[in-house]
Amino acid sequence: MIKSLIPLFFLLLFINVAAFAQTKVDKSKSELKNNRNTAGNQHDNNGGSSCSSCDGCSPGFFSTDAIEGVFNFFYVCILGDYKEEQHLNSNLTPYPYYDSTSGNYEKPGLVTNASKYFRLDIDAKYLYSSKDLTGTHLKVKAHVSKYFYLQGDLFKFIERDKLTNNNSYLDFYNVNLGYNRVRLDYFNAGWTIGMCYFGNDVQRGNIQIGLNAELFVKPKLSFSTAYRWSWINNNNIREFDFSVRYHTRNLFLSAGYENFRIATPTYDFLSIGAGVYF
Repeated sequence: MIKSLIPLFFLLLFINVAAFAQTKVDKSKSELKNNRNTAGNQHDNNGGSSCSSCDGCSPGFFSTDAIEGVFNFFYVCILGDYKEEQHLNSNLTPYPYYDSTSGNYEKPGLVTNASKYFRLDIDAKYLYSSKDLTGTHLKVKAHVSKYFYLQGDLFKFIERDKLTNNNSYLDFYNVNLGYNRVRLDYFNAGWTIGMCYFGNDVQRGNIQIGLNAELFVKPKLSFSTAYRWSWINNNNIREFDFSVRYHTRNLFLSAGYENFRIATPTYDFLSIGAGVYF
């Protein structure tokens, strides 16, 4: 009797080990394809105490002046006041430290023959988490004017399953419109809005928003950081990027740290790379 149960025991053991041996990449893909239970976040519309009309609201709450005031407030916060904030009219440089001092923008009010209205930045990184989990990150930023830019990010993760020795792959993309709300010669900061999309067998995407900043310090160093957030099937997608760059002419070397949360799994990478400005 006992001998007949031994094969069954090993079969069940193998099934359990295989289940727990699922890679983080496979787990992310599986969760992105399935909608998370949001029952705990749903509210009973009939049980609320809020009124369905504005009978008790102040008569002037939705007046034209109030709406215009709110619009102007958000407009200044998001885009800025071009009449009062001189830095918003700063010109784009050919590349950081082209004159040994300026970053991505000239000093406010300065106009030189080197000022550009279009610039292409290419940044390629190798990502390392462990011998079983690595990746790449290619970023292309096209400054279509001194006001806005388009940015595309391509990520590729490769994770080796220690049990089966097979590789799992995860590819995803970001396409964003960017705007620098602060444009100083030594510092710029702004926001992005666009979408992220996951390939492979996930084939899903959604809207993405983000914040970013870059600080330029002598000699020829810069510190950049970015945070982007999205969601797919009620799963959070978070990307954090921090890097240090050393600039030499229109080239740069970079090293840093990147963190991702893709559904439940989180990923931590050290990054090293290089880039060029055109």
